[in-house]
Amino acid sequence: MTHPGKRVNVQSQSVLPADAAQLPEAAKPSLKRSPITWVPTLYFAQGVPFFVVLAIASLMFKDLGIENSVITRWVNALGLAWAVKPLWSPFLEAVPSKKLLVIVFQLVGAATLGLVALALNIPHSVSLVLAILAFTAFGSATHDISSDGLYIASLTDRQQAEYAGWQGAFFNAARLFARGGVLVLVGYLEKTMETAHAWSSVYLLLAAVMAALAAYHVWALPDTRSDIAVSRGLGLSTDQIGVVYGTWATVAFVGGSIVGGYFTSWLGLRRSMVWLVIAMNLPNVVYWWLSTARPTDMSLVATGLSIEMFGYGFGFVGIILFIMQVVAKGRFTTAHYALGTGVMQLGFILSGTWSGQIQTWLGYQNFFLWVLACAVPVLVLSFFLPHHDDTAAAPGESA
Repeated sequence: MTHPGKRVNVQSQSVLPADAAQLPEAAKPSLKRSPITWVPTLYFAQGVPFFVVLAIASLMFKDLGIENSVITRWVNALGLAWAVKPLWSPFLEAVPSKKLLVIVFQLVGAATLGLVALALNIPHSVSLVLAILAFTAFGSATHDISSDGLYIASLTDRQQAEYAGWQGAFFNAARLFARGGVLVLVGYLEKTMETAHAWSSVYLLLAAVMAALAAYHVWALPDTRSDIAVSRGLGLSTDQIGVVYGTWATVAFVGGSIVGGYFTSWLGLRRSMVWLVIAMNLPNVVYWWLSTARPTDMSLVATGLSIEMFGYGFGFVGIILFIMQVVAKGRFTTAHYALGTGVMQLGFILSGTWSGQIQTWLGYQNFFLWVLACAVPVLVLSFFLPHHDDTAAAPGESA
C-alpha cells in the first residue's frame, strides 16, 4: 500500500513561505544592495551562454570546416533546451535559494565552456564538442529559469518595471560581446595560431568570464531564502512544524484512520464514500482558514493541523477500500490492487509537481478554494459508486 504520509509533506509545506511575487508591496524583502549592482550582470550572464551556443557555435564549426547541413541540424537541435525548459521549471520551486541555483548554473556554464576549450584541442572532436555544448545549453536554460525567478522574487512590481530596461539591455549586450568582441578576438588569434587553437583560447576566456560573474554574484545577489522567509505564510519554524506533526497531529491521524475504518465497516463503502470524500477535503478547509486568519497563537495552529490530519486519516480509508473492493475485484486481485495504488501515487506526483506553480499564480487563499472546487466532481461521482458485495455491509443494507 502506498504510504499516506506522502501527503503530509505536501500539506505541511503549505504553511511555509510562498513566492514573494504573491506578497503585497510592503511585504517584499528589503534589499541589502541596489538592484543596479546585480541586475545588469545577472542578465549579461544569462545572455553569454545563450548566444555562444546559438550564434557563435555555428560560426566556429564553419571555421573548422564542417558542412552547413551538419551545422544547421545540430546547432538548432541545441536550441531545444530553451524551448522545453518549462518541463523542469516546477521542480526548481522546491529549491529554497534561487541565488544558489543561479550561482551553481553559472559555474556549470563556466565548466562546460572550459571543457569545450579542452575538447577543441583533440583531433576530430566535433561530436564531443556538440555533446558538451548540449550540457551548456541545458545548464543555460535552467539558469534562465532561476535568474528570472530571482528577479521576480527580489523586486517589487515598481522595481521590476524600473529595471526591465537594464535587464533587456545587458542580455543583448551579451549578444554584442559574443558576435562582436569574441569574433574580433578569434580573427586576431587566427593570424598567429591554428583555427582550433584560436577558438579554444576564446572558449577558455568565455569560461573565465562566467566563473568571474559567478564569483561576483556570490557577493552581489540577494538571497530570497533568508530575506523573505520571515515575512511569508504562517512563519512556522522547522522545529515548530516537527513538534505539531510529531505529536498531536500524529495522534489525530492515527485516530482518524481507525475511526474511519470502523465507520466504513458499519455503514458500508457505498453509503460512507460521500462522507469519506468530505473528510478528505477537510484539510483544505483548514488550510484555507489558516491562510486567511493567519493565527499567531500556536495552540490554534496545532488544533487546525490536528483537524487536518484527522480528516485526512479518516478520508484516506475511502481510497484504500475503494481500490480493494471496487478496483481489485476479479481473478487478478493483486495486479489490480497494484495498478490502483500506482495510479493513486501518480495522482500525488502530478498534483504535487504543479501545485507550487498554481499556488504562485493564485495565492494561498484562492489556491485552497481552487483545490476544494477540484474535489466537487469526485464528490458527485461518489453518489454513483458501483454496487458490490461489501465485506461488512450495514445492517439491513442490500448489496
